Amino acid sequence: MLDHELDLRFELGQHRTWVYHSDYCGTIEGSLFTGAGTFTITVPGGATITGDFTESVELPTTGDPIELSITGGTKRFRRASGSCTLDNHLLPRESGVQEHFGTFDCEIDR
Repeated sequence: MLDHELDLRFELGQHRTWVYHSDYCGTIEGSLFTGAGTFTITVPGGATITGDFTESVELPTTGDPIELSITGGTKRFRRASGSCTLDNHLLPRESGVQEHFGTFDCEIDR
């Protein structure tokens, strides 16, 4: 079992930033990494979007798209549902540290 935390900042333009945090565990069987966990996105004003995800990718990898399933949140996102696609790319930096970059797109129903 591998325990992971991922912290990202999404720059939306017009000085708006969403902050992403996920906690997830994974396993490696042969060259296949499979992971599952939860995420929180905090938007300006402090409202959050929450949900979960699973991913599966062949190793070594330079990243993979991650489908996030929105299950709720706080404030204006309290009853949110929908999904986000995180087009994740990564570069290894040092043991246990990677640089992540890419784009994301969300369809949020409130």
